[in-house]
Amino acid sequence: MSKLGCLALRFQWNGPIAGPAAAETMGLPLVVSLLEFGASEADYRAAIESVSHDGANAIMVVDSPDVFRNSTLIVRLVRESRLPSMFTFFEPVEAGGLMAYSFDVRDVPMH
Repeated sequence: MSKLGCLALRFQWNGPIAGPAAAETMGLPLVVSLLEFGASEADYRAAIESVSHDGANAIMVVDSPDVFRNSTLIVRLVRESRLPSMFTFFEPVEAGGLMAYSFDVRDVPMH
């Protein structure tokens, strides 16, 4: 069975986030790795390696200001792990991530 890895900040996971409930409803097992705000490169590396080691077939990166600031690093580490990646916004895709599952913020003023 497929597993979805999820990389998120701890405060998000303990708050109102739709991902776990949606995955449970669909019967999709989650492999979760939580980070603290201000995580280091070593922390991100360990978290992504943990998700990969635990059998995730892809990784969803939950957006936060910290994740956005470190998106180039996260993209590089996820690519090294060879996991397909999903991000909230387009900028990590421009840095080499596989896909974004939201609107492009650059298009917002046009609507």
